[in-house]
Amino acid sequence: MIGKAIATAAVLEAGCAAILLLGLVWALLRGAASRRALAAAAAIRPSIRQALIDYLAGSPNLDEVRAFAKSHRAALAECLLEFRNTLSGNTADRLWQLALDLALVHDWCADTHSPHVPVRRTAFERLASCSTYEPCRRVVGQLQLIGVEDPDPEIRLAAARGLAQSDLRRDFELVFRMAVRWNTLARAVLAEALRPYALALSESVIPPVLRSREDRHVVAALEIVVAWGRAVPLQGLDQLIEKGSRAVRVQALRALPLVAGSPDNTAAVVRAISGDDREVAREAIATAGRLHIEESLPELARCLRSGSPELSGAAADALAAIPPAGWEILNEFSAPRESPAPAPDGSYPDRRAARV
Repeated sequence: MIGKAIATAAVLEAGCAAILLLGLVWALLRGAASRRALAAAAAIRPSIRQALIDYLAGSPNLDEVRAFAKSHRAALAECLLEFRNTLSGNTADRLWQLALDLALVHDWCADTHSPHVPVRRTAFERLASCSTYEPCRRVVGQLQLIGVEDPDPEIRLAAARGLAQSDLRRDFELVFRMAVRWNTLARAVLAEALRPYALALSESVIPPVLRSREDRHVVAALEIVVAWGRAVPLQGLDQLIEKGSRAVRVQALRALPLVAGSPDNTAAVVRAISGDDREVAREAIATAGRLHIEESLPELARCLRSGSPELSGAAADALAAIPPAGWEILNEFSAPRESPAPAPDGSYPDRRAARV
């Protein structure tokens, strides 16, 4: 019995060793094949790039590009995508039309249904790039609406970026609503994609968000407005500056230079400078300087004279931005004081320099 058990164990060990050896050999062969494929792709890439350059330059001959689409399809797709951030206008449209003609866009659409996250992620990123071209958007269809519900955050972001290219109001409004709920990085990416629709969003979606009781949504919406850096027709920022939380007040002050001036906005800035919250006051001082608010001069002078070093420095910068009155105040504060003349009895009067 013992001898039989030993023999059985030996057979099992030999079988395991054989399996391990076969696995090792298979891994080595697969690795070698992969290296050969990579080397072949690297060697053919310059020819693919040159063929694409010739086509983008106006050559009508597509035979070479079509041959590459059959023999080196993956390498062709990657080379084509290398041009996506360097082209614009009609040349970019020519690039994406080529991707349509070669059915590369259809391949990427099919990959969005893959069970493998990396494959889906790559597909949605590529579709987001080609969605700048309207015929590509027609092919993509509703896939990006599905993508924004994907469990993977990178896929959701890529799908939202593609959806933001849509000319349909409901699509870019949906992307804005998602942006105010997502993290700061996603918001920064989507803010740039939504910039062309800033005016439309400011008239439709943003006002209800600013009236929301969710401070984080209000702050996020104002962050997007500030990131746009362009004039927008927003109302009610003075109320946010007066009654919002600290984060809301600070962000509203940063957004204020992007909206049309009004007496209510000016008064809100002046009151914020004189308020008890130093962080809000510092932001209000900076806003007063950017908007050249002369009504803020008395408060700026007060901060320069008796405020904290932080507020004093901010007030000095704001006064320097409001000539000539602001410059006059700075000159008066920086001018040396003359020593008072002694009285007839030899004493010195207690004279204090008048300040604004």
